[in-house]
Amino acid sequence: MKVALLPLLCLFASTAFGTVTMQFSQSSVARATGFANHAGVGTGGMRWGIVIDAGSNALQGGSYDVFDTSVSGFLSVGGVTTDDYYFAGGLTVASVGSTPTIPSGNDPGGTGVISQLTNVAIPYGTGGIGSGDAFSLIWFDGASAANSYYGMLANTGPTAAFTLPNDGDTVSYAAYFAGTTADPIKAANLQFPGAAPVPEPSRMMLIGFGLIGLFFRRRR
Repeated sequence: MKVALLPLLCLFASTAFGTVTMQFSQSSVARATGFANHAGVGTGGMRWGIVIDAGSNALQGGSYDVFDTSVSGFLSVGGVTTDDYYFAGGLTVASVGSTPTIPSGNDPGGTGVISQLTNVAIPYGTGGIGSGDAFSLIWFDGASAANSYYGMLANTGPTAAFTLPNDGDTVSYAAYFAGTTADPIKAANLQFPGAAPVPEPSRMMLIGFGLIGLFFRRRR
């Protein structure tokens, strides 16, 4: 019986994923460039991905607990799991060079490039994730740790809105980055929370005296 159920379980698990291709830089349309570290320098080699608003209640960027940026999963805030899902992408590219203006827009190249997620299996159906959910691009300035920096970019406008494609679709978001000049710098200006501050020794002594005084007052 267990052997007979295994193929069915595997089939069920595979149907829970939407397999899509999401393009952010597209030749002859525009390049997603200018993704920078916290100092505002467009940089290659930074890890990036997307954060999906599975609950349609706005993302909580700037509040997330530190997480492993190489592993996809739901993010937490203050130790409590949220409905914001992080999907690990790739690494930014140092530069794509430059190309001349084209009839449909401009493809000027630049540094700190985000390219595409190709044939990615996003867990549609898990925790409310599905096509049409809004997402933001996220990138990390160095290793994920307390006080380290990251950036997030959302697009809620009607043109090339950042929403998940339908299962099996290939969607380009490159038009969002089109313009007549290189894509503006986008600094990693958010920060993971640091460790809880440790009270100074003098403050600890005052707290101790206060507790002792409270103890004797209760004894009386």
